[in-house]
Amino acid sequence: MAALAPSHPLTICSILTLCVVVDKDFLTKSLTLNLD
Repeated sequence: MAALAPSHPLTICSILTLCVVVDKDFLTKSLTLNLD
């Protein structure tokens, strides 16, 4: 993964975006479970 960083900046953006989306989804599920 790290080796792609210099030559594929868009890939980093995609990975970061994916991480943010997954993180938000994870936090949402965690909050929902805690409220239940």
